[in-house]
Amino acid sequence: LNKWGSIKKANVKVSGYDNNVITMPLSKEIVEWNSFPGTSYVNPEGSFDTVEFVGKINADKIKVNKYEPTILATICYPYLTKANPVVCIDPFPFDSGQNKVCEIGSKQLTSQGAPVAITRIDEEASTNKIQFKIYIKNVGGGKIIKIDSLQKCSSSSESKGLEKDDFDIVELASATIGSKPLTCWPFVEGSNNMVRLYNGEGFVICTLDMSNLGAESAYTTPFNIELRYGYMSTTSKNIKIS
Repeated sequence: LNKWGSIKKANVKVSGYDNNVITMPLSKEIVEWNSFPGTSYVNPEGSFDTVEFVGKINADKIKVNKYEPTILATICYPYLTKANPVVCIDPFPFDSGQNKVCEIGSKQLTSQGAPVAITRIDEEASTNKIQFKIYIKNVGGGKIIKIDSLQKCSSSSESKGLEKDDFDIVELASATIGSKPLTCWPFVEGSNNMVRLYNGEGFVICTLDMSNLGAESAYTTPFNIELRYGYMSTTSKNIKIS
């Protein structure tokens, strides 16, 4: 839970109906959100739960034969995308005279089972550095919310509404090769790890300094990447009260 700071819960709220006609709670929290196992090889379907909203129909307030509102259900939740692709580390990328177990290049990634995906990594080498361009895409059909703005999704009267700058920003929580952190950019102005997406897509560039690796030949190793963000998804249902 520490990875989220004070944000540990998902919030579900309903809207789209006349409060004078239908009386029911506006929102509910899923307290055990972080205990849901994500998708994996042994759990390909992920996890699910239900949230029930019980409403009272104030029939005397309906002055027509039928009332047909569209109920919106919106969920806002914190989430983490993890990717661990295997990349090639070559201390002598321009030496073509020796046999090598791998070559530096681009790599397409499969889905990480998250609404925000790392889709591709382009790898380029210079004399003493390797540069990784990490492509990020919103694949979940909802909206990305900056993790620090997630509390604005609650329906409490004292919370402020979401604004333009609260959307389409993910946090690069970690980017390491082995235990070695990388130097990454570009970030949102005024931050040191926030990446902005445009039309649901973006990228971040990370550099590995090879001068202190001590390797004598090319080798493969996992590239550990974590993205942290809030996410908002909405669905709707038409109902009829006669």
